[in-house]
Amino acid sequence: YSFLVWQSLTLALPSLPEGARVSIRPRVVALGRGLAALANRDGTLPHLGDADDAVLLVYPPRAIALPQHPLWAFASEAGSASQPRRHLPGYGVTRLTRGATEVVFKWDNPPTRDGASPHVHDDILQTILRFNDRDVLLDGGTFSYTEDPDLRQALRSPRGHNAPQVDGPSSGRSLSTFRWRRVPRGEALSPPENDTCIASGRRSDDRVTRHVMLLDDGLVLIADLVRGASETCWR
Repeated sequence: YSFLVWQSLTLALPSLPEGARVSIRPRVVALGRGLAALANRDGTLPHLGDADDAVLLVYPPRAIALPQHPLWAFASEAGSASQPRRHLPGYGVTRLTRGATEVVFKWDNPPTRDGASPHVHDDILQTILRFNDRDVLLDGGTFSYTEDPDLRQALRSPRGHNAPQVDGPSSGRSLSTFRWRRVPRGEALSPPENDTCIASGRRSDDRVTRHVMLLDDGLVLIADLVRGASETCWR
């Protein structure tokens, strides 16, 4: 969804009055740098929350490929290719890269007020995995905001993600198919010093802690420490 916003603002900038361009351009640049740091090595973006396909359709209808889009120019500034571990608190994400293996570990959602941030999901501790630019563990997707409320809620829940589920109430509380009464939250845990192949986090209710470790190229260990009964549905 952030990519849709970035594309829309980028396309609109030339037609805006000069004062508006001066005001908006720094935020557009900052958003572009953040997205470049989040991007996979092949230039695609991982699906987080309401992904909305991560493309802006144009006429004639076609998807704008990220590597061919001006956003890719921010990648070198973000230093994305040279960092085996990238900690991105603005997205609540830690990225791990080792050879052909890429991991996106989601440990938090952005802070909100009054149930805002409707595009987030109850996906705390979700782990997305790619190998050789192909999805191995992937996000369940967005579906439709209104077409089927039950399926929409299922895809926003922990069960719709590669995240642990525990008995009892969820860390988040939904207000509708779009808004949240209580946004799901978590936090990152400090990894061992100088170890760039480990990411750890826990839910805000402290009932689950997850450790993700890249042991070798193509070998990933995901360990959950749980208080109470739990399960994980891998996607």
